[in-house]
Amino acid sequence: MSETNEERSARQAESKRAITRDRYDAILLDLDGVITDTASVHAACWKQMFDEYLQKRATQRGEAFRPFDIATDYRLYVDGKPRYDGFATFSHRAVSGSPREIPTTLRRPKQWTASGTARTTW
Repeated sequence: MSETNEERSARQAESKRAITRDRYDAILLDLDGVITDTASVHAACWKQMFDEYLQKRATQRGEAFRPFDIATDYRLYVDGKPRYDGFATFSHRAVSGSPREIPTTLRRPKQWTASGTARTTW
């Protein structure tokens, strides 16, 4: 069975994107902030999302708007935690005014792999 022009074009395009030892000396994969400062972008995104929520909430309740503070709120409630846990801990602080550990009902279950490492599921 002969190859069509479309199949040949797709194969050639794929081979141009292939990572091979003769074309590259090294590859860098997701290094999570090792090369670039992704933490500041991450913190700014959390700030934008929480500030929108906090502003709406303050307006609806006639309360003073207290913005999400990267130096304190991000470091205490979000940084280094899985996103669901960071959201849950800061949201509780924002609503109740006091910090709290992550409620058990919001913790994501873990499944143990054959190698003995935990894999978080949702």
